[in-house]
Amino acid sequence: MDFLKLLRSLEEFLYEAMTWLVIYPRTLWRVIRYPHATSRRVEAEFEKPPEQRFANVLSPPLFLMLSVLAAHGLEVALHVALPSELNDVGRALLGNEELLLLYRSITFSVWPLTASVFLLSKKGVPIDRESLRKPFFAQCYLISPCAIAMSTAAVFIRMLRPGMILLGLGMFLVACIWYVLVQTRWLQDELGGGWGRAHWATLRILGIGLFVNSAVAFLLLSDLIVKPQHS
Repeated sequence: MDFLKLLRSLEEFLYEAMTWLVIYPRTLWRVIRYPHATSRRVEAEFEKPPEQRFANVLSPPLFLMLSVLAAHGLEVALHVALPSELNDVGRALLGNEELLLLYRSITFSVWPLTASVFLLSKKGVPIDRESLRKPFFAQCYLISPCAIAMSTAAVFIRMLRPGMILLGLGMFLVACIWYVLVQTRWLQDELGGGWGRAHWATLRILGIGLFVNSAVAFLLLSDLIVKPQHS
């Protein structure tokens, strides 16, 4: 009986994974081509029964995780190693494939969370699990193309070839510009007000995310937390 349950679970997973091959590119195209329409779609999806939500596109958090996975697949295919300067904590965390993908997904989720908290604070809405859900889901759509571009850019840069480094830097710059533009428009739609105010808020959100992720990266590279310096 347990074996039959296992087979049914595998059957469902196999079907779900195969549908991703069709639905993921469609979702990615819609986010890149129509970022604002796709992010606004989240509101309508949550008005449907749970079993009918995101039927012909991927749910935003899953879309973000698959975007991170796609970039990691390129990293593996090109045989690009992780930085060798990792400390013991970094090696334990990033040396495991599942933990590595989880860590990178959380890394990119910092921006959706920051933007969601900022939006609710400006609207005067109490911040809790339910109020965060819709803006967070919308933001997961907007950050996912950046997750692919930035992760791929990091792979190219770590190849340490002049041409690939330039390509990686160019991809990173384009991803940042795209994110700033779509995020500014999103904040304008949600909060009203002028473009300059929304643009300044976007830069603050981007800066907070970069600061948090840089601090975590420093902890993973630094020996200070595992090998204290003695005078």
